[in-house]
Amino acid sequence: MLIRRLVVEAFQRCAVSPSDRLLIACSGGIDSVVLVALAVEMRYEFALAHVNHHTRGNHSDGDEAFVKALAEKHNVPFHRVDFRFDKKGNFQQSARSFRYNWLAKLAKENDYQWICTAHHRDDQRETFWQNAMRGAGVVGLQGIREKSGQVLRPMLKSSKKVIRQFAIDQHLTWREDASNAAITYARNYIRHIVLPHAASMHPRGLKGLDVTIDHLTEHAARHEELLQQWRKRCLRPLSSVFEVDPEGLPLGQYRADWLKEILLPWGNFDTHMILEKADSGESGQSAIGDYVLETSLARIFLYKQESWTEESVYHWQEEGIRLNSMQRLYSVGENQEVDSMYLTEDMKAELVVRSPKAGDRLLMPGGNHKKLSDYLLEKRIPAPLRRRLVWLVCYKGEIIWIPTLYSNPNYTNKSQSNCKICFLSPLF
Repeated sequence: MLIRRLVVEAFQRCAVSPSDRLLIACSGGIDSVVLVALAVEMRYEFALAHVNHHTRGNHSDGDEAFVKALAEKHNVPFHRVDFRFDKKGNFQQSARSFRYNWLAKLAKENDYQWICTAHHRDDQRETFWQNAMRGAGVVGLQGIREKSGQVLRPMLKSSKKVIRQFAIDQHLTWREDASNAAITYARNYIRHIVLPHAASMHPRGLKGLDVTIDHLTEHAARHEELLQQWRKRCLRPLSSVFEVDPEGLPLGQYRADWLKEILLPWGNFDTHMILEKADSGESGQSAIGDYVLETSLARIFLYKQESWTEESVYHWQEEGIRLNSMQRLYSVGENQEVDSMYLTEDMKAELVVRSPKAGDRLLMPGGNHKKLSDYLLEKRIPAPLRRRLVWLVCYKGEIIWIPTLYSNPNYTNKSQSNCKICFLSPLF
């Protein structure tokens, strides 16, 4: 039967191994019930996962009981969770985000290689139409992806008609959701009014639309490969920060648009403003959700927003101090050292290494003091790096060393020293 061939081909395209374990999202509707039946036929090890949205009273509980009974029938694990909408934002978006986050967590905890959903060709058409009406670009118009990470939609090339015929031929039972017939929902209006009318107006029905969606999906895949190459070229990892190198971007009027698309996984930033300010040497920020795109001293950085309520403080250990994934201090010299300082052995035990804080001042040659913030500005250290990658080595409350940047003039006499402290960092 056609649907069997299409699902097998989808598994082959996505490199699903016969030994892989599947987590099937099952609502109890005809689509997910057919997907379960096909998984049984193909002899895959799988489990069922069900979200009770509690939107239809006893009917929602009936859906859950049905899916639980289906899992028992096939002797497979059954996972369930409650979702209760807090009436903030969009219900469908909130439910979708909750569902996929929960499925990802389940898959990780129980070692399922794939999360399978029962989206089909009709869902694809409806999604395309909805996105087109919202004004989506090329990437948005591709609709639903067959494979996204570990999420697999093996029935995406199967139509609802084919799915229903399979269910009837196999004498399957399923749950009907009466709300699917209500055209008050935008997707249902497209399903029951717009698409049937569009199909009646063309001799090929909706086949031309399907071909267009396939072309857009292929184009979006090539587009994403190109963006991945540019991400490698333009984003330099600096521990908890990315430095963005605009020199790797294509020149021309679309430069800011390309940067926007490169950074879309982190947020829809105002890249036009950031590039303009970077070119003029001004400071600026564009914050979206958890992430910030910031330009400082003509350099651009991407980082996750954090509440710096407490400063990072370290005390000397026998093996030294690991400051983060890329920087450390140690007392045995290595060829890779970036900077070093000589101290007496008894001072080492009392060293405190910390991040900068407001009010820090440095002793300068001649006995004057200077604000640390002014000193770092003179040294052209951009603001996003100061809190994350600049470290103050202190002794008895006094800043005696900032690796690669500053040495206290009172602690530079090597003749009285017997201990070498080294700084390793690929960042400076």
